[in-house]
Amino acid sequence: MGKKTAKNQKKSTKKPQWNKLFICGSDSILNKEWIEGILQSYSFKVLIVGIEASDFLIKQSQKEIDMNYVDYIAFAYALERQIPIISIIPEWKKATESNHVKTSNFKEILRSTKDIGVVLWNGKSNTEWSMIQKLKKIKRLHKVHSYHVKSLLSYFT
Repeated sequence: MGKKTAKNQKKSTKKPQWNKLFICGSDSILNKEWIEGILQSYSFKVLIVGIEASDFLIKQSQKEIDMNYVDYIAFAYALERQIPIISIIPEWKKATESNHVKTSNFKEILRSTKDIGVVLWNGKSNTEWSMIQKLKKIKRLHKVHSYHVKSLLSYFT
């Protein structure tokens, strides 16, 4: 009794299936492999990000613009895998697409216990700190992934 069988071990390593995954991150986090690795660690049906599809497509067409921000990487990740995307936009901005949700309705779109929020945080950004607090308040904060860049000095000491 108390021993795990091979069948039980397989069940325990399976990723939980989430309905909606909201992801946001500090603008200073530009490590695409790290961001994609985090996205791959979750199994979800719908991605929620803070950019509009039109903004994504415009910036994608302008090759000189860096698209290594968390929202853009997550958006591209979902597009490649044909995962539906919901865009959250600030209150002051006019919704231009049917899949937009105002930030004031945030609680409404993350209402299920199978909806979670994940924040990629550099430990400094006030915007992400505020989002962590909002997600805690509605009991949808799943995890905060901390990202810290080593300074060059740390390699010489």
